[in-house]
Amino acid sequence: MKELEEKWLDLKRMEISANAFNRYESIARMMVPKIGGNRLVSAVTKEELLYIRKDLLTGYQNPTKGKAPVKGRSVVTVNYYMTTIAGMFQFAADHGYIEANPFEGIKPLKRARAEPDPLTRDEFIRLIDACRHQQTKNLWSLAVYTGMRHGELVSLAWEDIDLKAGTITIRRNYTKLGEFTLPKTEASTNRVVHLIQPLSVS
Repeated sequence: MKELEEKWLDLKRMEISANAFNRYESIARMMVPKIGGNRLVSAVTKEELLYIRKDLLTGYQNPTKGKAPVKGRSVVTVNYYMTTIAGMFQFAADHGYIEANPFEGIKPLKRARAEPDPLTRDEFIRLIDACRHQQTKNLWSLAVYTGMRHGELVSLAWEDIDLKAGTITIRRNYTKLGEFTLPKTEASTNRVVHLIQPLSVS
């Protein structure tokens, strides 16, 4: 398993962004020991994977230093972990290391639809009033009025803003690794956001 993990990550590095690779590596480093780093890939069964998924969903997470253990993970997180590792096993199947992917037939967990809970007008006004610095107010106002991701917001340059036309063009994103990349999705590349007249909050 450990050898497969290293080979998969090494080749995956060339296909995805540094930010995405960091997530893949973190998940692999956490999941492979659960499966068994010294085991043969061909020995892993679907039943074992289902029990691992159950443990991810309901068991205790490894506690961060100085913090109390946290029980369970969200359905979204567990599905993401499973999908990521399923990709590693599919790599093994595609390259002849195993005859079939044991993840085949394991469907994603379903989650209850959470009702959207956007800021009310009053909450937005109180949020802006609570900001001590004008630039912080500007950042939150722009986020609320445009729906831009935080990485897109902090990547803005004056060349992206057309005050006459009242538009902002999304050209780049700032990742957790401190790198500028293209926007998160292909559809977001050079996305144009039309500005609207802001509320009076003072």
